[in-house]
Amino acid sequence: MEEEWVHWNPIEDLEVNFSLESILDTIDGFEVLLTPLHGEKRRLKIRFEASVASFKTTYRPFRNQLILELREKYGESFCSMSLFKVNNSKYIQWLSEDSYTISDYWMLLHYAIFTDNWIIDIVDRSNPIVEWLENPAK
Repeated sequence: MEEEWVHWNPIEDLEVNFSLESILDTIDGFEVLLTPLHGEKRRLKIRFEASVASFKTTYRPFRNQLILELREKYGESFCSMSLFKVNNSKYIQWLSEDSYTISDYWMLLHYAIFTDNWIIDIVDRSNPIVEWLENPAK
């Protein structure tokens, strides 16, 4: 099956472009904190309640082939959005092959986050909690 990328809008007032502030992977969970690029006074937190099955963070220019393929398939502006779900994921397929299909029993989901400089791929069997955090007054 062919990989299918879809925009993911888990929360209202979603900004188009973000910068990566932090990634935390602890015993309490996995968390990505994003800062809007254009003057917003809040941050977006994407949190999984446990450590995730797999994730990778790649410098965006090292994924130019992926970006080109997505633009050719979905249109020039497709990659200007930040949050995606990936169906029939090549990443999940690779995990299946590398685990001798053990991961197939987990019913994994693939989320992708595009920021100004990074692409973060996250694979897990749970849906994250997504919320806006107000920046503390300085």
